[in-house]
Amino acid sequence: MADFFDSIVSNLSARVTRFPVNELREQHVCMHNVSKTFEAEFHQDVPDIQKCKEDGCITYKDYWTLSPCRLDTYSCDSDISRDSFKLLMGSWVAATALHKDEIGRGVDVGRLQMRDSQNNTVFNGIMSGNINVESHHRPVSRSRDCFAKNHREGELRGVVEINELKQKALLLVQYAMNVEINKDRTRGKAVGTLEGSVIVACRKS
Repeated sequence: MADFFDSIVSNLSARVTRFPVNELREQHVCMHNVSKTFEAEFHQDVPDIQKCKEDGCITYKDYWTLSPCRLDTYSCDSDISRDSFKLLMGSWVAATALHKDEIGRGVDVGRLQMRDSQNNTVFNGIMSGNINVESHHRPVSRSRDCFAKNHREGELRGVVEINELKQKALLLVQYAMNVEINKDRTRGKAVGTLEGSVIVACRKS
């Protein structure tokens, strides 16, 4: 069992763009807002239903492919984000537990891309998040404490390459989306938001 989780952690670590803590501490940087909304459709062939021998836990394993969807600018979007991030696409794996015939919490892990209006890939990164849970509850907000059906939140991070920046940059955003999945779990729809920053190194003035 330990080898299984070690393999997951190792593979993710090799693929994830890690947040550059030392570079951020030492390097002068600037941030550009990313503020987007989207409506998306995703699909898969057949879901995988898995059962654990130890405790009988049942997990839906979904292998979703995201159809290219338009990213719309929200009010606090920066010029760089507005001009460059036009399309979102990719794929991910979702694992959601089933407890006493009720869908419980789950996790999303996958890879996403963003493209500009000329269909150039300007972002490659990884998504990771939680299913059927909201990140804010009391005392921060009045959201539901333990269960938010059909709601997903998480993080999207990776490398940005935009001609205007003349250098590679790091994108770090939070995503939130409400989803609807059909009965046989082969198709789904989502409405969501992306909120965060493009982080760019700069010279000291």
